[in-house]
Amino acid sequence: MPVLPAGAGAAREAGAVGCVLSGGGPSPLAGVAGDGGAAARAMEGALRKAGVSGNARALAVDAEGATSQTR
Repeated sequence: MPVLPAGAGAAREAGAVGCVLSGGGPSPLAGVAGDGGAAARAMEGALRKAGVSGNARALAVDAEGATSQTR
């Protein structure tokens, strides 16, 4: 994905601590401590400016993970 550096740079400028390419989509993913909305908007805007359309989403991380119960 040749435009990833533009999206990653914009996300970092908006507070992301790092960016990776994830999945077969491909999907850029940015890690953000706190609210990821600004980084999502910045990445989406930079990629759109480079001619790549898409929708950014800021998602919360599940810090607890899966749990199970026995009876």
